[in-house]
Amino acid sequence: MLFILPFAIKKIIGKSNCKSLDKHSPMKIEQKKYSETKDWEILKENCFDTSSGNFVMAFGSNALLEDVNTYKIIRNNYPNADIILKSTSGEIYDIQVNDGAISLMAVCFESTKIKTAIVQIDEAENSLEAGRV
Repeated sequence: MLFILPFAIKKIIGKSNCKSLDKHSPMKIEQKKYSETKDWEILKENCFDTSSGNFVMAFGSNALLEDVNTYKIIRNNYPNADIILKSTSGEIYDIQVNDGAISLMAVCFESTKIKTAIVQIDEAENSLEAGRV
């Protein structure tokens, strides 16, 4: 299903502008927020090349996440990451709760392997089985 929205997410998420990378940290995190009024904002960056990010979680409103361009923009900025998008009724960052926004966290693990899977859990008894996938 394709939704045509009255607005568009216009520009690609900003690349990190860090001068040097912390080579001693096994995990680096970058946090961003999108809103229609402010576009993408970098809230926290741990100085890693976005192409090395291997896991991205984005939480946002249905309208923004259903826009095909949202996924394309995130995918273009984190080409090697497993990406999870989840709709929420309020996006949380620090002590702020936002509506009509996207909260994104990208992670770069130095040596941890990431595996994502889609599993249908019909009943609570199936949750242990789902964790084995």
